[in-house]
Amino acid sequence: MHPLPRSLEPASGESLVSYLLRLGHRLSLPPLQLIRAAGWTDRVQATHIPGSLLLNLTGPEAQGFARLTRQTAEEVSALTLTQWRDRYPPIAWSSVPGPGPKRPDPWLFVGSPRYCPTCLAGDCTPAQQVHGGPWRKLWHLPFVFSCVEHCRRRLKSGPGAALES
Repeated sequence: MHPLPRSLEPASGESLVSYLLRLGHRLSLPPLQLIRAAGWTDRVQATHIPGSLLLNLTGPEAQGFARLTRQTAEEVSALTLTQWRDRYPPIAWSSVPGPGPKRPDPWLFVGSPRYCPTCLAGDCTPAQQVHGGPWRKLWHLPFVFSCVEHCRRRLKSGPGAALES
């Protein structure tokens, strides 16, 4: 596996899914092609990115993706929810190592995506002006309902949802 010709620095608090989408957009490659290039073919089906990639990556998975994207394995692991496994039990319960596919705890992910439109619009950095802002790791969790950075009490969730400020 050869490193990509270009890569992106992960944004603070960015999720792995967001990073894959932004990097794919920058390189004009589908995110699934990036996943296959990293060697994660046993974790990925033909049509979608599994939520299990947000939970944690094995050492070889993190190292392979780090080589591909010119990062460290620690930077790649920081894109997952692993840092909160001690504070939010559904992460730990859903990322127990072992054979076979894992089914995430029902209290782990929200049913419809939540986001802050201001965060997704990006800041004034050149990369975010072109590719938009990152999807935050926290937005994947059901107990997150506000954006403290932009003082929003409720994040958008699904089509037509109201955003309060």
